Amino acid sequence: MASLSFPSFPQRQALGMNQTKVTFKTFLAWKKRKRLEKMEAGLSAKAKREADFKLGRTAGISGREIFEFNPNLVTESCEADEDDESDVVYTRGAEAGEDEYNGPLREIDANTFLLKEEDVEDDA
Repeated sequence: MASLSFPSFPQRQALGMNQTKVTFKTFLAWKKRKRLEKMEAGLSAKAKREADFKLGRTAGISGREIFEFNPNLVTESCEADEDDESDVVYTRGAEAGEDEYNGPLREIDANTFLLKEEDVEDDA
């Protein structure tokens, strides 16, 4: 055991002897559990905000969430824009020396960044 500084010694003694040893597997299990908890908390918070929106409470709701909760607002907005006579169309052409990428594409999701046991070298 590495030497402990004097201020941390009483804190370490107060923890007791029944502590879970942190290994790579226990860390991955903890991280997976925490991600699930965070995702569930986010979903429940979004459901609460959506219920508040339906009740007419719009304080704290972003513009993006308003369109997610009521997609009809998008079509109403587009129909209103079609009636406008002063439409401007913005297009961007390829500039000199700028080529479009035609290589392979990969879908990226949350699993791309997960640590796996075989990805980490064991130092022991």
